[in-house]
Amino acid sequence: VNYVHNARQRGEEIVAADVCASVQKAAVDMLVDAAIAAAKKSGRDKIALAGGVASNSYLRSELLRRGESEGFTVLYPPPVLCTDNAVMIAARAYFAMRAGRDLAGLDLSAAPSLSAGVKR
Repeated sequence: VNYVHNARQRGEEIVAADVCASVQKAAVDMLVDAAIAAAKKSGRDKIALAGGVASNSYLRSELLRRGESEGFTVLYPPPVLCTDNAVMIAARAYFAMRAGRDLAGLDLSAAPSLSAGVKR
């Protein structure tokens, strides 16, 4: 955001596709570096990519290229199976609302061990 803002103030032309590609490359590099470092630290020989981010073709190809070059087997599902957790959470909220259940307020803090109200 600062780069674009400052460039515009200087009257420079912004090529949105170039900015987006640069941001994607930086994010993918960071994710791939972290995945490889975690696999090395844990002594694993396989890296699994999952979730919505696993449908990003650039991330898939970079993790495969760099992972295999460092001796890791990289696994990921076909894009059609790479679902985003946010969609599942939204679907859960939709059905909870339709059933008349109260939803959490906007002041709710993130807590990974919070109950989703599912009884087992």
